[in-house]
Amino acid sequence: PDFPQGTVFSIDWIRTSGGDYDRDGLSDVSEGSADPDGDGLPNAEDPDSDGDGVSDAEEARRGWNVLDPVEATRDSDGDGSTDAEESLAGTDPIRADEWPATEILATESGWDVTIGARPGRSYAFQRSPNLWSWSTDEVVPQVNGSPTLAWSISPNPGTSREFFRIGISGPMEEPDPADGTNPTSGVGSTENPFLDNGTLRLGAPASEGASFNYLAPSGGANLVNYHDQGRLIQQSYYAGESLDRTADGQNSRWSPWPWNPIQGGDASGKLAEVVELTVSDLGSGFHSRTIPLLWDMTTGEQAKAYMDQWNEFEPGMPDVIRVSCRLIVFRYGDDLWGEARSRHQELPAVYLIRDLSKAVAYMGANPWTGDSTEVLDYSPDPEKAPFPWAQLTPTEPWMALVDPDTDVGLGLYSPIANVHWSVRATGSEPSGPTDSATMHISPIRSMKLDRDSIMVYCYWLIYGDLTTIRTRVYELRNRYPSG
Repeated sequence: PDFPQGTVFSIDWIRTSGGDYDRDGLSDVSEGSADPDGDGLPNAEDPDSDGDGVSDAEEARRGWNVLDPVEATRDSDGDGSTDAEESLAGTDPIRADEWPATEILATESGWDVTIGARPGRSYAFQRSPNLWSWSTDEVVPQVNGSPTLAWSISPNPGTSREFFRIGISGPMEEPDPADGTNPTSGVGSTENPFLDNGTLRLGAPASEGASFNYLAPSGGANLVNYHDQGRLIQQSYYAGESLDRTADGQNSRWSPWPWNPIQGGDASGKLAEVVELTVSDLGSGFHSRTIPLLWDMTTGEQAKAYMDQWNEFEPGMPDVIRVSCRLIVFRYGDDLWGEARSRHQELPAVYLIRDLSKAVAYMGANPWTGDSTEVLDYSPDPEKAPFPWAQLTPTEPWMALVDPDTDVGLGLYSPIANVHWSVRATGSEPSGPTDSATMHISPIRSMKLDRDSIMVYCYWLIYGDLTTIRTRVYELRNRYPSG
C-alpha cells in the first residue's frame, strides 16, 4: 500500500489462490480479470464467468466457451430447451429425444404434474400470480433413482389466475445433514458443504442459504434450531431508515423495518440463493457465497449484497470451528433506505435448541484472569415487547449455552462485539431443531453500513463443557490478540 512512511496499518485478510481461485479447473491466468457478466466478480473468481447458469467447470468439460453465454439461448437439438437448461437439468443438449419433459393431467381439484427427473438434481414446484413474484410449494431432491417426480396441485383459494413452473437446480450430491433428504450443494460446485473431523460435524446446505442448520458432536444430536429462515446460525445485518413497505409485500409484523439482509431467507420462508459452494482441496473447510433476502419482505426480494463465508476447523482445536464472514454491499446510490446510520449488528445471529437453557459468561471486573463465571438471568423485559431480549454485557466476549444437567453445549466467541449480547428463550424444553421453542444469542456491535460497505469479521463456535469452552476462548485470544 502506498502509505506515508511511518503509517501504522493492519491487514484484515489475505486472499490466496494456488493458481485457481474459484476451483473451476481453469487457471487464474487463463481466466483473467475481465467481468463479462457484470456481477462484480472477475473471471478468475467467478465460478460462472458468463452468467448463463452453467458453471465454468461444466462448460469446460463440454468444450463450451466459458466466457460466452450463448448456451443460454442456443438449442442445439431443437427440442425447445436451451443447452444451458439441459445441462442443469441433466439431459443431453444434443439429443432431441432427451429433454426435461413435463406431463400435466387435469383432476377434479386441480392437476397432477409429472416431470422426468435425474439423480443428483433438486426440483421445486413454484407458482406465481403475475410471472414476477414466485413462491415455492415444495422442494424435492431426486435421491432414490426414480425416473420421475410427481405433484398433485390445486389453485390457491380466491385466485383468478395462476402460473406454474418447475425449478431445477443441481447437481446435488449429499443429503442435508439435518434431515437426511434435502440437497445441499449449490450452483457452481458439486462439492458437499460438510465438516466432520470425528469430533464435530457441521452442515451448511444451500437449502438454508449456506447458513448453519446442523452442528453436533460426530454421531450425536443436532444443537441448531432451524424452525424457520430467521433461525439457524447465520449472518444478519441492518442499515438505513426503517420503512413501511407493506404496499410492496412487506410482512406487517415486520413493519416498519430497515434494510436487513438475511443469509437464510425471508420471513415468508423463501430461500436465499447460493451462487457458490466450494470445499477446500484438503476437505478441511468450505466457502460459500450467498445472495441474501430482505427479511421483512414476502416477495423473495434479494438484497443488493453478497454474503461470503469460510468455515473451517481451528488448527489444533478439533472442537472449535472458525467462521470468517464478509459482507459486500452494492446498494443503489438513491435507494429507499437512505444514508448510513448507526445500527446494532448481530455478529452473528445464533439459534440453538431450547434444551441448552443454561447461559454462562464472565461478567466481572477482572477479565482474562480466570475469575469465576456466572449463570445468567435472561428473563425477558416486558418493556421491550414484542422483542423481549435480555441485554447482557460480558466483560470477556464469549457466552455459552449448555444443558443444565451436563454443562455441555456450545460456546460462541465473538471478539468484535462492543455493545451487549442479546439473549432470550422462547417456549419450553425439551424441544428439537425444528420446534418453535429455541435459545437465541447474538453478540452486538454498533456500526454504520453504507451503500457500498465491505465488512469482514471472524467468530468461533466451541463444543464441550464449560471448562473446555472457556479454555478454548483464552487460547484463541492468545492466538489472535487483535480478534
